[in-house]
Amino acid sequence: MKKIIPLLLLLLLPYNVHGEGPEAVKRFKIHVVKRGENLHLIAARYYNNARLWRLIYNVNQDSIKDPNLIHPGDKLLIPELED
Repeated sequence: MKKIIPLLLLLLLPYNVHGEGPEAVKRFKIHVVKRGENLHLIAARYYNNARLWRLIYNVNQDSIKDPNLIHPGDKLLIPELED
C-alpha cells in the first residue's frame, strides 16, 4: 500500500526539526522509496552520510513504524540541511 504524505503535514512540522547548527532544516524534498532501498542508502544519497538516516526517520515516524522496514512506493520527507 502506498503511503501518501499530506501537504498539510508540511505546515505542521516544526521549522527546525533537528535543532540548531548545521543540521537545521529549512525545506523538504519528497522521496519515493524504490525496491532495495533502506534509510541508510537514502541518507547516503541525499546527505553523503549514511549515518544521518535517523534524520529522515525522525521526520517520518508517523509513516515508518520500523526504521528497518520501508516499502517500495512509500513517500518520505527528506529534510534539506542548512549550510
